[in-house]
Parts: sequence; C-alpha cells; structure tokens
Amino acid sequence: MLLQTRQQADAAGTEIEIAGGKVLRVADAGVPQGTTITIRDLFFNTPARRKFLKSEQTELTHVAALVTHYALAHPEKHFELHSATNALLTAPGVASAGDRIFQIFGRDVFQQMIPVAAEVDFSRAGIPDPPPWRRDADWTPPDPGFLRVSGFVSKPELQKLNRNSIYIFVNHRLIRDRVILHALSEAYRNILPPTSYPVVLLFLEMPPQEVDVNVHPAKTEVRFRQSSFIHDFLRDAVRTR
Repeated sequence: MLLQTRQQADAAGTEIEIAGGKVLRVADAGVPQGTTITIRDLFFNTPARRKFLKSEQTELTHVAALVTHYALAHPEKHFELHSATNALLTAPGVASAGDRIFQIFGRDVFQQMIPVAAEVDFSRAGIPDPPPWRRDADWTPPDPGFLRVSGFVSKPELQKLNRNSIYIFVNHRLIRDRVILHALSEAYRNILPPTSYPVVLLFLEMPPQEVDVNVHPAKTEVRFRQSSFIHDFLRDAVRTR
C-alpha cells in the first residue's frame, strides 16, 4: 500500500509505503493536495485462510462489489479498481449521489430512479427502554434525535433478479439487514413480482444510540433499538414515492 497525502497549507506532502503489514518507508514527497491510496497485488502473501477463498474471478467480483458500494456512498471521492487486464471501475469525484448513479450504472438506470427523502422525530416512537447493550442503572434517555432517509429507489419498470443492486448505508456504514430488506419488500409488495427486486441506494441516519454495530465480525449486520419503528418508517417513505 502506498499512501500519499498533503494538506493545502503544507509545502511538502508525506508518502508512506507498507507491505505485508510492515511500514517500509515514511518520507516527505512532492505530491498534489489531497490523499491518494494505492493498493497493488492485494493477495501477494498467502492469506491465512486461503483454502476458504473461491476462484480468482469470484473473489474479484466480491472486491468489485465492495468498491462499488463505497463509490456510491462517497460520490465526492475518486475511486478506481483495476485487475491485471482491465479497469473495472473508474469513478472520479462528482457532486451528488445521483451523479454517481449516472456515472456507474448509466443513463438508462438513472432515468428509472426516484429520489427519496424523509425524516421523523424519534420521540414519536415513545419513551424507549434502555438498549440491550446498556442495562446499567445509571442509564438516562438521551435526546431522541431524528431518523432520516435519503437516496434513490427504482421505478417498477426497473427490476433485478437478485438483491445485488440494493445498497443500504446506516450512518455511512454499509449494512445487510433483514429488517431493512423486509421493509423494502413490503414497500414494493404488489408492485414487483415476488422474484424480482428493485435497484436501491439509501442512506439512513440516526443517533448512535439507536443502532448497535458490534453484532457481526464483518460489521455488515446491525441491531436497531427500535426496529419496528425504523421498518415502518422506511416502508412508508419508499412506498409513497
């Protein structure tokens, strides 16, 4: 990994090279303003769990999916993904999530997307019990805050055969959650066939105390404190578009 970074006010930047978990070099460098991270030969040292890896193409597909997720989540940043023979993704920074959808998926998909934006005060959910991971006697309810959703969902005309085009982020964290997926399924009930799925890019924002992110080693699963409230809010926000 090669990290090159420079702040606007600095005369010189910094360059850090790491290989196999060891810092090989830290030095001043003449680099442009901003931060660039370059990763090459990702699996050059045999992974400890190599026997669990699939074929090269399958693993490359997983990497491409993850990079695509985060390119969608951070449209202002520049992402590139290259294999040995092809440029799999080249996505310079753009102004908005809509521009990123256009950039990655093309005009046809973008024209079938509908913007979503809604918010609700968590106080409408009632006075909550302490979260399961905070049962101490000194716990006091914090300010309830707001639950917000923004992003895009597809028109019924755009259908997929699997959930691979559903991109959900909670507080900028990529997740796969059954509550969220069920809410989307309910939103499209009687609109899409049971075996078809929409294209979705949604960002949920909520106070940190409303979601526990430490329930899965990969951090892709979460536990909501008020899952029914979040489920119904998301279902209604999408269905009324």
